[in-house]
Amino acid sequence: MRLRTLLAATALTALFAAAPVMADPHDHDGGPHGHDAGPPHDHDGDWDAHHEWRDQRWWHDNHPEWIRDHHPEWYRDHPDWRPIAEGPRGDGDWDDRHVWHDDGWWYQNHPEWVREHHPDWYRHHPDWRGDGDWDDHHVWRDRGWWWANHPEWVREHHPHWPH
Repeated sequence: MRLRTLLAATALTALFAAAPVMADPHDHDGGPHGHDAGPPHDHDGDWDAHHEWRDQRWWHDNHPEWIRDHHPEWYRDHPDWRPIAEGPRGDGDWDDRHVWHDDGWWYQNHPEWVREHHPDWYRHHPDWRGDGDWDDHHVWRDRGWWWANHPEWVREHHPHWPH
């Protein structure tokens, strides 16, 4: 009987000791004692890859591109952050190394990428278009392509294009 009591007490002790470890790491309060401020994920911030809570300012200072991709709504609270997210004129994107480039850089260095990923940038740069138009699949085609493939359409929609 004594051995059974000892084993039961040991098992209960191990169970209660492990209980905090099994708790959801995201289900705790941000207050000093874990009871008075509500869960941190209800506040302005998010968990990083190491399951550490980071507030908006930390994300802004360390990974502004992450905000753009995951929490663009934070820009409403911080309009001064928008140039970091959008570039000086509002058009641009991050490269593969997380370096921001404005739309002019992209057009100069990767014009096909611009046509494929950001055709909306052409609205600010009609000179980028040259003579051409979008086809039914939203692909930019120059006037030579249109003349070669759809001359009647060119005559009807762009009679000013030289042949």
